[in-house]
Amino acid sequence: HIQLKKSAFKSRNIICQAEKSFDLSETVSLESDKPDIGKILFANAFAVVDSKKTVTGKMLIKGELVCDVVYCPDKGDNKMLKLRHTMPISQIIDLAGADEKSSCMLNLSVMRLMVNSKADSTGKNRLLEIAAKISALAKCSETKEFSCVLDSYSTKCELETENETVDFCVPVAEINETRTVRKSFELQKGIKEICSIKAEDICAKITFNENRAVVSFSALLIVLYLDSKGVPSCAEKSFEFEYEPNLPVKNIKLSGEICGVVKDVSGLITGKDSFEVSADVFLQGEICQQTEERVVKNITVDESKEGTKENSALIIYYPQKGEKLWDIAKKYNTTVVLLKEENGCGEEIG
Repeated sequence: HIQLKKSAFKSRNIICQAEKSFDLSETVSLESDKPDIGKILFANAFAVVDSKKTVTGKMLIKGELVCDVVYCPDKGDNKMLKLRHTMPISQIIDLAGADEKSSCMLNLSVMRLMVNSKADSTGKNRLLEIAAKISALAKCSETKEFSCVLDSYSTKCELETENETVDFCVPVAEINETRTVRKSFELQKGIKEICSIKAEDICAKITFNENRAVVSFSALLIVLYLDSKGVPSCAEKSFEFEYEPNLPVKNIKLSGEICGVVKDVSGLITGKDSFEVSADVFLQGEICQQTEERVVKNITVDESKEGTKENSALIIYYPQKGEKLWDIAKKYNTTVVLLKEENGCGEEIG
């Protein structure tokens, strides 16, 4: 005699997350056409994920660490050289509760980088010792379907319901792309040569305003260059951009998260005191739709009190267009099934 109005909802929930730190180290020999190392000016590194695979309780990741080193040769005035070296990444992260169907996000960040020069067997500084500590942050989620009771009544007795508000989160868009962004800058000392550009203080975020999603990215660029007189110089430049990702739905409440990494950055001299930076920025994230529903949390039945009943043998009711059978059945203390059988109609009045 208790009638339940049920509905199915989907929601994305975090099932597990884990962080793992690991070390990478290699000794690199300079190519034969490179001069001996005099002084290391600076080094920069970033980690790139080539592939990730989730199996029961684990995530398998493969990628590489890209390390850029700028140094001055032991002989030669006002000269800076840059070399790039890559190191393979192959790791297993324990993720209790994850499986092949889990949706996972992975962010690799370089926590520490140390680069030192070292003499080879001939006594010349032609070796680089590279050591890095990498942090891997993995987060797994899954979308499940829930059946919730939205309303209830009894055809025989009185009942009371206790309601609560439940939040549901459903993915509507995935961000997994590399964007090439170009920005122009000026230097007061003039530019003869750009030696290296390093990205630091990287920040990626996503904000929501009036059903719009805006992805923002910022970084601090450290530019090593030779000025118009050929003197080594350093400059800091702010690098920022934002854009709106395409969303398949409109007029919804949104939430999400994103992370970013600069995969490559280069500079092109465009004038005696100006240059253009081109950066390949990899962005990974997810945008979800947020909904709230009032659902029945608890039902208390009082069988000692009979429900209100109509005494008429026949009731003629003229429904409004779009009116629900559930509302009519509840009003007249009958069931949706009986209304369908007697009237041959669907859930909604046309």
